[in-house]
Amino acid sequence: MTRPRTTPPEPVGCNLSILATSDLHLHLCPWDYYADRPAPGSGLAIAAGRIAELRRALPNCLLFDNGDLLQGTPLGDALAESRPPTPEHPHPMIQALNLLNYDAMALGNHDFDFGLEFLAASLAGAAFPVLCANLRRADGGPPLFGGWTILERQVIDDQGKRRRLRVGVLGLTPPQVTVWANAALAGRVTAQPILETARRVVPRMIAAGAEVVVALCHSGIGTLEASPDSEAEHVALALAAIPGIDAVIGGHSHEVFPGPDIESGPGIDLVAGRLASKPACLPGFAGSHLGVLRLRLTLGPDRRWRCVDGTGALEALAAQPGPAPLPPAAFRDLCETANATTRRHLDRPAGHSDVALTSHFAMAGDCAATRLVARAKRWHITNLLAGGPHGGLPVLAATSPSRAGGRGGPENFADLAAGALRERDLIALCPFPNAIRALRLTGAELTEWLEHSAGHFLQVAPGSQDAPLIDPGRPAYNFDLIEGLSYRIDLSQPARYGADGQLRNPAARRIVGLRHAGAPLDPAAEFILATTSFRAAGGGSYPGSARPERELLAAPTLVRTILGAYLALEGPYRPPAEPVWRFADMPGTSVVFATGPEASGQLPRPGIEDVGLGDDGFLRLRLVL
Repeated sequence: MTRPRTTPPEPVGCNLSILATSDLHLHLCPWDYYADRPAPGSGLAIAAGRIAELRRALPNCLLFDNGDLLQGTPLGDALAESRPPTPEHPHPMIQALNLLNYDAMALGNHDFDFGLEFLAASLAGAAFPVLCANLRRADGGPPLFGGWTILERQVIDDQGKRRRLRVGVLGLTPPQVTVWANAALAGRVTAQPILETARRVVPRMIAAGAEVVVALCHSGIGTLEASPDSEAEHVALALAAIPGIDAVIGGHSHEVFPGPDIESGPGIDLVAGRLASKPACLPGFAGSHLGVLRLRLTLGPDRRWRCVDGTGALEALAAQPGPAPLPPAAFRDLCETANATTRRHLDRPAGHSDVALTSHFAMAGDCAATRLVARAKRWHITNLLAGGPHGGLPVLAATSPSRAGGRGGPENFADLAAGALRERDLIALCPFPNAIRALRLTGAELTEWLEHSAGHFLQVAPGSQDAPLIDPGRPAYNFDLIEGLSYRIDLSQPARYGADGQLRNPAARRIVGLRHAGAPLDPAAEFILATTSFRAAGGGSYPGSARPERELLAAPTLVRTILGAYLALEGPYRPPAEPVWRFADMPGTSVVFATGPEASGQLPRPGIEDVGLGDDGFLRLRLVL
């Protein structure tokens, strides 16, 4: 007698959805605090209604944030300066995440900008785990934050039955944070490479019961070949390849993945939204996109869930037609209160300028805004050192345009009319909470500093017409001018330094006609260079930076505070007539660069021409060399 064949039962399965935000940069309300006007299509408020919709519609859904949450708009500056978070008055961004029932968040590098004490006070009200596995206390004490956690959730399987799922969540941030936030972290925190940390920690998470492992990696994509001990800034792709990790949420670079920012390549699947075959996403900037990962899980014979498939996708929130879904009422109330408090703080008087302060032409040598900040720093350090052992040395100041387009978009420019200035204007000029620093450098070292800065421009062949001017891989906030010197930049030469500060073309010299006080700069002469904590610690990879033995001053005073004092005591501001720098003449040659659309009616001099508005919203300008 033949026994009837039996069909093995179908494995138990379920779908798990993961929603993700990243790099919100304190964009809670859709408001432009610099211009004091609505900014439709930006901020967590735009995402909040859609998040609430999806969480109601998807039975098995988790929600994560990937860091750089607590810095980026004047809302955070107002809190840090006037009313730090307390249990009675929690940080509004943490309140917002609580109201939307976030399951966990990782810390990004900018979350440390206001210092460890402010960060701890801000996170004290979080109703969810806050994770950062690769930062440790320098004294070997207890962890600063939880590095990883295991979330135990009830999920509904394909047959409608409730089952337990244990999701391991790991938080990682760029190790360079100890350089970028040096003023807050020096001597207190050490950083380990992202990949090395993940290889050590993921097996522990699995041994502790994690069935699915999600990496919240505040890092761009990078390459598949990154070595395990690499201290690279962008390693999300190599991280995804680590065994045991089932999904990756990246960020930091403000790019979108899957999307046009990233090209297909080894390990990069733009169609399915996978990195190293794992579902992944990078959700843009300021609430522009919502990451949506969809994981397929099956229950194994050991009664543990396993991820067997998955895809990554984005919802472009800012581009959605029609009105955005309304966020919960409590969320709307929170936004209104935080917005009103911030606007009152920013409306305080803060000095006067006799000229318009715009960064639209900073990369063409015309920037009264950058020079104002530089002159304030130079004034402050000169006064501090007067009468001391270094008081006889000339004081110079290195300053970059903090807001000059780039990934911040065509609105990311300072554009202040002549006249009365408000607190919001000081923040527009100094958006980062950097402290003042003073370095002792020689004329030869200052020359190398400027050579590195000049690498922000592409090489231009003499006689070229409308050649691209700016290297898109170098952000403007790393382009320093030095107030107190005068010089020209020869674009016919290749860049002497790479963006990483490495000498690439030893024979190349772009800086010509370098002078101090009307005379050629003496390479052996010594100078005091006023700069920021970010730059002095190595931010931007300038030669001569990251050398503590050269620091004469490491004060906690913010550059923005110095700017306010300078305007109050030395104002109103009138910039010098002569520029710090110009491009060297190249007859018959022109270049093109992008700036904000408002620059069209503000062209500062002959030789700069309006070429037209591009599809990306930037205005193109032609510069005749």
